[in-house]
Amino acid sequence: MYKSVHVKERQQQRCINNDAINLVLRYGKVLRRVGGCETLGFPRKLKPFIEKENLKNKNIANVFAVVNRKDDMIITVGYRTKF
Repeated sequence: MYKSVHVKERQQQRCINNDAINLVLRYGKVLRRVGGCETLGFPRKLKPFIEKENLKNKNIANVFAVVNRKDDMIITVGYRTKF
């Protein structure tokens, strides 16, 4: 998937590395769909596994990505605070 300029800025501002984005794209579940975009995040059952396997990346289980599958582009990334 391609990264927009916006996602590169947000990734740097929020200290989210490429490994975290790849994990969300691979194991993430669609949490929400709005206007052709999908919000991907980790399901609750998968969070303990993700945290144990990635001890170096703090707060990795709360990472989300907004993706446009039609254009094959990642729009933004961040940390989920509400569940």
